[in-house]
Formats: sequence, structure tokens, C-alpha cells
Amino acid sequence: MRRFLAPIGSLVLLALVIAAFSPTSETTIEGTLVDTRCYGMNNEANVGNDHMVPGADGEMQTIEQCATACANMGIPAAILEDGEPGADTYVILAPAGQLAEHMDKEVRATGNVAINGGIIPDVLEVKDEDGNWQEVEIQVMM
Repeated sequence: MRRFLAPIGSLVLLALVIAAFSPTSETTIEGTLVDTRCYGMNNEANVGNDHMVPGADGEMQTIEQCATACANMGIPAAILEDGEPGADTYVILAPAGQLAEHMDKEVRATGNVAINGGIIPDVLEVKDEDGNWQEVEIQVMM
């Protein structure tokens, strides 16, 4: 009986893991592009590209273009829905470095929302200075 239950248990566990990380449904999310590290440290002050971070002496200081630098270092980017601090965020499941030049801009992503709160974008667009949506080319390995 044990020989029979072990493979069944393994299959059930595998199914649960796949379900936990598989996409749920396609949707479109709009908001502001933020870096998850600094936004996670201070979701009131670190919504833009320039961030307030503790310096070597413990005093808060402003770092210009911080979100861009974080994305270039591989810190995941996220969409802050409606651009409002404390609103829902969706981590973009794509290479952050490809989004670095668009930090703090209004973005729109269409794709599958994963159960863990990330979005796998099929299309990612950024609003330009004229208010027009421009598609961002995202290269992934899959």
C-alpha cells in the first residue's frame, strides 16, 4: 500500500506547486512603474525616480534616479496601480534592466496575473510625453 501512496502523494504535491505558480487570467493593469526595493522600504516617499534612503550616518538623503539604478542592478520593477502609495502592486515578471529607462512613468501591462501577484506581460506599454502609449519591447528566454 505504501508503494502505491508515495507516487500519488508526489503527484498531488507537484500539482499544487504548478497551481501556485501558474498564471490565472489575462488582464490589463495600469499604474506607475516603481522599483520594488525602495518602494518596499518607504511606499510614501519612494514612488518617483528619486528616493529617500538612509545614508551612512543614518540620516535620510535623496538619491536621484534611484529607481533607474535599482532596475539596472536587477531589482524587480512593479506596477503601482493608479500610482497611489499603498495601492495594489504587481511585480513585472520580466528582466528589470529592460524597464530601467521607464521608471516612474505611467505604464500599462496586458498579460497573465500569476497567483503570487506578479504579472507576465504579453504587451507592456509606456505613456510618452504626448500622452500616447508606446509598446516596450521585452525580450525573454521563453
